[in-house]
Amino acid sequence: TIQIANELRTRRCYFLDAPVSGGPEGAEAGTLSIMVGGELSAFERCKEILERMGKSVFYLGDSSSGQKMKLINQALCSSYFLVVADAFRLSRSLNMKEEDMLRVISRSWGDSPVFRHFLAVIGSGRYKDGAKIGLYTKDLSIISGIAKKRKLSMPIIELVLGYFLKASQLGYADFDASYMHLLLEKIAN
Repeated sequence: TIQIANELRTRRCYFLDAPVSGGPEGAEAGTLSIMVGGELSAFERCKEILERMGKSVFYLGDSSSGQKMKLINQALCSSYFLVVADAFRLSRSLNMKEEDMLRVISRSWGDSPVFRHFLAVIGSGRYKDGAKIGLYTKDLSIISGIAKKRKLSMPIIELVLGYFLKASQLGYADFDASYMHLLLEKIAN
C-alpha cells in the first residue's frame, strides 16, 4: 500500500487504502465501516463517496493506516468466530435453545456482530455466504508474519490461525467462518 501510494504520488495521483468491515450484509445495507489511510486532502475529496458506501468512515492517517486497522479488526473477528463456535458447541451439549442464546447473549457482554452473524448463518445453513475462512486465513497469516518480524508474541492469534489453516487445508476456505463449529466437531471426533 505504501509503495503504491508513493509511486502514484510521483505521477501526481493519490491513493487511499480503504478496507471495509461489515460483510456482505453491511455492503447490501450500506452500513459498512470503512477504514481509510492516505493523503488527507484525497480523503476529503472522496469522503462523500465513501459515506454513500458505508455508515462509518474513519480517516486514520497516512497510507497503510486503513490496512493496518483492518488487520487488527480481522484478528478480533477471527478470534471471536472461533470462541463463538466453541460456546455454541457447549450450548448444544447443554441442550440450550439457539433462540434463547440469541435472546440472552444479544443483551449481554458476550454479544457482538460476529455472534449475531454466526447464529444467522447457523439458522439459515448458508455456509457459503459471508465471512470466508480463506480470507481470515490469509489475514491471520499476514498478522503472524508481522508479529514475527516485530518479535511480538501472539499466542492466541497463532492458535486461531492454526484452526483456520486446518479448515482451509480441509477444503473449507470458501465457507463462512461460522462453519468453524462443525470443524471443531470433526476435530473432537
